[in-house]
Amino acid sequence: MVKEIRDSQKSRHYASERFLYSSGKTVTKLGSTFNLTKESSIAECQQYLDVICDQYWFRQRFGKRQIWVQSGRGGGRAYGSRITLGTWARNEAIILHELAHCLAPRTSKHDAKFAGIFLFLVKNAFGADKAKELRESYKTHRVKYNNSAIPPINKNCLTHSQMNALAAKNRRAENKRAKEMAEKPLGQEEQEALVKFLTRAINSTQCGAPKSTTATNAKKTLRDLKKAFLL
Repeated sequence: MVKEIRDSQKSRHYASERFLYSSGKTVTKLGSTFNLTKESSIAECQQYLDVICDQYWFRQRFGKRQIWVQSGRGGGRAYGSRITLGTWARNEAIILHELAHCLAPRTSKHDAKFAGIFLFLVKNAFGADKAKELRESYKTHRVKYNNSAIPPINKNCLTHSQMNALAAKNRRAENKRAKEMAEKPLGQEEQEALVKFLTRAINSTQCGAPKSTTATNAKKTLRDLKKAFLL
């Protein structure tokens, strides 16, 4: 007989998220505003969920997902890639709650991993202010949470603007390292590590597209370093 895992945070998590049920009006894509109510159809709930799963911030972490919404009784339920919603459960917060169940490990129930995923969804769908309120509510209701079940960003899903931001970040790191190198001579191992770091950044397109100005400048810097280090 398989021993059932205790869902110790269930009631505390429900209490902590209840203030979100009337939040509504989440702006998620191209200015679209959703304000789901108990009068909303399953098709409208499905549309909201599809928009959430199509967001870059979602696909960067969880990949391409198709979660199906069906009519149900009572509240919300999640089964693998399916969610059922009773009429009173047809609001954005409960849909995000059930989506978090679909994304969390099957054994999580309402544990810290689940709570971390739900907080991540709320922050990106409702905004930083609501996420801050939820963290405070977690604290009030003694709900533990962590990010251990949230996958790292898949850089293949980055938008053009995000790629530029990442390239700018790498340029700043590159300039910082160059400044440190000018102020303090590097040893042989440090020189080799710097060259390997920059080579990996260029090869993984973190310094921009292969023929972009940023990537060209990075390659020139790499050649200069190799020449200076006699590598």
